Amino acid sequence: MVDPLALSRAEVEFLLRVRPPALDSLRTELHLAPADADAGGRSLTARGLCRFAGGRVVFAAAVAAVADGLSRADRLIRLLGWDGDRPVVAHLLTGPGVHIGLVSARPDRFTAHRPGRAESLRDQVARFLDRHLTGKRRSTLLVRTAGATGSVDLAVAVDDDGTWSMSDTLASPTRTSPSSRDLAVARIAELVTR
Repeated sequence: MVDPLALSRAEVEFLLRVRPPALDSLRTELHLAPADADAGGRSLTARGLCRFAGGRVVFAAAVAAVADGLSRADRLIRLLGWDGDRPVVAHLLTGPGVHIGLVSARPDRFTAHRPGRAESLRDQVARFLDRHLTGKRRSTLLVRTAGATGSVDLAVAVDDDGTWSMSDTLASPTRTSPSSRDLAVARIAELVTR
């Protein structure tokens, strides 16, 4: 995995102003505000992560890679889990030649991860699921996939006895079905590729 990069929501908004996203719903899914873009640009400049040259924005290499990934991603998986009582949200973005993760443990900040080429989207989902649904205590993971064909919401839960269940708005909107770790990972991966 490539070194993570901390970015504020305003900084991510600035990246999307400079490199508009292929996924129309990306700003909404990330809870961004276009009015914050100028502040994001000033912040990136102050941190030495971008500069203005000849009327163009020039990003540092790590920021350029994140901006490129955000602009080219055409699918998104949002995963919500908990570390104790603290929510953790991960946005996994994918598309042709693109894999990027934005993890938010604080409301105003992301940590951008660019997985190594060998790590598939399925592996990233499995890692998040393993961290937040151990099967040893009651827990729930909420998932949203978004792409050109719309979005699907999914819930995966483990009860006090370690029994897994799952429901999603596409296959079973009014009921839960028995599940397992492997079935949950497979269903999430299936939804993002539909």
